[in-house]
Amino acid sequence: FPSHDMKVIVRKDPTPLDTRDYDWRAVAYPYTQGDRIGWGRTQKRAIADLLDQLGLEPDTAVEVTDESGD
Repeated sequence: FPSHDMKVIVRKDPTPLDTRDYDWRAVAYPYTQGDRIGWGRTQKRAIADLLDQLGLEPDTAVEVTDESGD
């Protein structure tokens, strides 16, 4: 059976806060205002936070698109 990975958009967008825990954010694609947002100090942690909020297993296959830019 073909695997249909969940599509996740990540972006590194450091905040002016004194913590790095919100440097990365992850959202399911397509994102709609009000949907869950995963946060983390790394891309991996942000994705894990999003999966946890959505009630999905941490090893859920995801297709990641990084929109951080340079």
